[in-house]
Amino acid sequence: MNTLDWIGSIFLTNATTTIDISQVVIRIEITEDLFSPYPLGYILLQDLPSDNLIAKMGQDGLIGKGEELNLAFAAKIGEFFQELKGFHIYKVEPMAPDSPEQVKQKTNYKLYFSSQIFFINELIRINRYYEGKLSDIVKQIAEKQLQTKLETLEPTTKKQAIYFPSLTPIECINLCASKSVSKENTGDVNYVFYGDLNHKYHFVSLGKLMKSKPIIGTYDYDGISLQTPFGLSYLGTGNIDKGPTKYHAMRYQIKPFSPFKNMVQGMFSSSLLEYDVTKRKYKKNTYDYSEDFKKGRHLVDAPIVSSETDFISLSALNPDAFPSFTTTAHWVQDVNEIAQFSNNSTNSGREYILRRKSQMQQINQMGVELELPGNPIIAIGQVVYFGRAELDFSGQKSETWLRNPFMAGKFLITRKTTILENSTQNNSHGFSLKTVLSLRKDSDVGTQTIGSEEDV
Repeated sequence: MNTLDWIGSIFLTNATTTIDISQVVIRIEITEDLFSPYPLGYILLQDLPSDNLIAKMGQDGLIGKGEELNLAFAAKIGEFFQELKGFHIYKVEPMAPDSPEQVKQKTNYKLYFSSQIFFINELIRINRYYEGKLSDIVKQIAEKQLQTKLETLEPTTKKQAIYFPSLTPIECINLCASKSVSKENTGDVNYVFYGDLNHKYHFVSLGKLMKSKPIIGTYDYDGISLQTPFGLSYLGTGNIDKGPTKYHAMRYQIKPFSPFKNMVQGMFSSSLLEYDVTKRKYKKNTYDYSEDFKKGRHLVDAPIVSSETDFISLSALNPDAFPSFTTTAHWVQDVNEIAQFSNNSTNSGREYILRRKSQMQQINQMGVELELPGNPIIAIGQVVYFGRAELDFSGQKSETWLRNPFMAGKFLITRKTTILENSTQNNSHGFSLKTVLSLRKDSDVGTQTIGSEEDV
């Protein structure tokens, strides 16, 4: 099926030459992830003796020392032009054909690539002390060390003092993310740092992303659907409707979930035992998911643990069963320092450790993996509606027709993989495009009727 309007030539550039590799490319795959600081991808190509591709790259050949990939395409769905530029090769994996039918003179190459900050990050170590709001510290590191500006920077609360002992810039940013509390909503302690295909970088809380307006749909049935759309023709032109039915999934996979595992890891309830090395005293802080849920920002308004009628929910009654430990040191900077007003990041673990543990697990509790016809318009960090069609759905709203709590509702896009495959036999452009999305929902709203307020 043709899912591209247009694709340009694919170029590979090193210090001495630029060559067109369009005819030898088998597959290109690139993944963006909320939990990864930069996109990662690979390009699979086949070198033939007649092409002599590697020799064209110069005396050193192709050895993964920063050769640049350049590609542009326009997708069939929507009016969107995507350019892959500024991505550099960091590893080359030659593969000789193993099949007896393959001509042994052929050699496949898998070229792994990433964005520029992937390389910059590995060449720098930060060994210094910072003081200020963690969001401001992240901004300094991104601009001065990684040489990039942040497209999104959500302010954090409270000034902090933090020391980085010879860490890479991204390790420093991730350390800040793990300690950050949102200024806009102090219930959000789930910051992430990530980049996208357009080299835009974001330091933002999942809570803020979750409360953004869905880009697709106003309820389940005009969002992403698994129903075959009326306007799709497999036997004809292969064109896809420009209307709402364009957002449909070709296949899907449900993410396995284990509330028991989350319970053992302290998602629902846990305690934090602090040891003050100066005062030589212990202090315990307890945590209850159901109470803290009200402080966060969610895609729905009901927590996973909403009653005490099952074993999992009862775990909230005993936070001491799931302890965490941290070391603090008051009076290090000021003899009058007290825990509640300390600016030492070591002393503020009670503000983020237990809540972050819970929130990071809860966003990974329920999810769906979807494969769509090529769609570069949808981006990670956006919210979409998704609804799996019921087999007995007649098209009429009914109070007796119930939603599937795992397969319907608002979801956050946490990962997106763009795949270009060589398909000359059924595609006039030579390539087909498909998009694989990971959707995550932070809570189980329970089984709800189609006419309820939560559906709209």
